[in-house]
Amino acid sequence: MSEGVGLKSDGKSVYAWDVWLVYGPEVTWNGTNPPKPRLLMHQLRALEGSKEFPRLDSKAFAQQVHQLLTQLPPTTAAR
Repeated sequence: MSEGVGLKSDGKSVYAWDVWLVYGPEVTWNGTNPPKPRLLMHQLRALEGSKEFPRLDSKAFAQQVHQLLTQLPPTTAAR
């Protein structure tokens, strides 16, 4: 996971075990590495202070997920 999404600190990959990712409906996973997510937050000590990967803030995460959900087209119910 860390290789696929580019979780690095000082040029070294960071083991991704406490990472929150959100993907849009347009994403297709091809190959062995996952695609870049629309949103990524973490709780990893090795990434403290990262500007690219913010630390998990549950309220900010929920707000961003809600904003992403409001951008999705409505679904039609199967009949």
